[in-house]
Amino acid sequence: MVGAEDGDPATLRFYEDIDFASMQVVQDGERALLVASTSSGSGELDRTLQWLDAEPGRWSTLSGNVLFTAPDREPLELSTAEAIEVEATSSADAGGVRTALVIGLVVTVVGAGIAGLVWAVTRRRRVSSGR
Repeated sequence: MVGAEDGDPATLRFYEDIDFASMQVVQDGERALLVASTSSGSGELDRTLQWLDAEPGRWSTLSGNVLFTAPDREPLELSTAEAIEVEATSSADAGGVRTALVIGLVVTVVGAGIAGLVWAVTRRRRVSSGR
């Protein structure tokens, strides 16, 4: 991870169990997804959201793709190495994600068609043998 403020590499290490929350922005093709997670309960995540809402415009001034919060500390903005590489290489990978989604959709539709066909044939045999 890279600190958003100074650009120096940083590593987060936990030497004990602590409650924490994080919010990450993940790029999926041309859309950005916000993913929130917490280690236990929603207390830290609620505090993070309150911190964001406390100042008008705070959401729009975030510069990293990860916001990390731990007890008794201000939230910390971070950028992952992957995010920095994605920005540098633009959206060259977006085609791969779309291709995988299209293939998944085709496989699902074909599977549903085969299941429907098997159901129809099985039902027809039951109806004709019951006469």
